[in-house]
Amino acid sequence: MLKNKSKRQILLKVFHQDGADFIVSALVVDRDNITGGTSRVFADDTETIVLEHTLEPGVGIFQEDAGSRLWHDVTPVTLADSTKGEGKRSLIGFDIEIKR
Repeated sequence: MLKNKSKRQILLKVFHQDGADFIVSALVVDRDNITGGTSRVFADDTETIVLEHTLEPGVGIFQEDAGSRLWHDVTPVTLADSTKGEGKRSLIGFDIEIKR
């Protein structure tokens, strides 16, 4: 939840890998009164953007992770309308390990 106590942003990690075989990096459940929060997937050079999309509720990203050529991050989230007082981006993320 982002509350209007200033023009603060929620800053997330820069591009990274989670360390699992596969991930669902963000399955968005709810999104209200925010801008930003754009999911990005980078190639192994960490400069080339392979996918850049602002996910809406019900949409997620499934991708190969550890040891792959893909990295991911999300852009900062800010309030779209500060007069509403708060905003949110609720999501589920999970890692998938393949047991061999």
